[in-house]
Amino acid sequence: MKKPLLNLIKNAPDRIKTNFVRKNYREGAQILDPGVPPGFLYIIEKGRTEVYKESYDGSIVSVNTFNAGSFFGEIELFCPDLKPYNVRAKTNCTLILIRQEDVFAWMREDFSFTFFFCELLTRRLHFTSNSMSRMALLSLKERVLGFIQAQDEAGTLDTLTKKMLISQVRAPLRSVNRILRDCIKEGIIDYRNKTFYLIDRDAVSKYAKKYEI
Repeated sequence: MKKPLLNLIKNAPDRIKTNFVRKNYREGAQILDPGVPPGFLYIIEKGRTEVYKESYDGSIVSVNTFNAGSFFGEIELFCPDLKPYNVRAKTNCTLILIRQEDVFAWMREDFSFTFFFCELLTRRLHFTSNSMSRMALLSLKERVLGFIQAQDEAGTLDTLTKKMLISQVRAPLRSVNRILRDCIKEGIIDYRNKTFYLIDRDAVSKYAKKYEI
């Protein structure tokens, strides 16, 4: 989806393009949070951003990551009463900020942009619904062991961090730690020096077989 949006930016109406504001963000910088007034569409020209939610006790769950050629901030344009999620730069980023009135003018003048906008929102809705449905059907233990096994099969288990695991299974740190302690006690997995190890692959597969539903 990267190329279509960047091409649309290049071919945007001149009177709208002149209002584009480019901003650079360093890795880790906060871009958007619930306290920022709505009113802009954020298009990622370069880099990657992370959308996350933070609970009252400080637990953080990653919701999604967006790469170059995507955008965020669209919900607040149409529903300004909704508070935006937290968004931070996962890498050094260059973003294009477009005011609400310019986004709507662009949509009126360029059907290809409107079509792309609607298509991407539809894909996100489908992805979110599918992900939530799958997670709701699995226990936390199945989600944890399912993702660990998926990383092992991909040959990337040695790069799996607890932060990545928490992000994928969408559960608080304390809940994931409880599952990990139980699995270690049962001799299913181990976690040493910030690295995961599979001890009983048959037991892991028993819990993980529902992960790819």
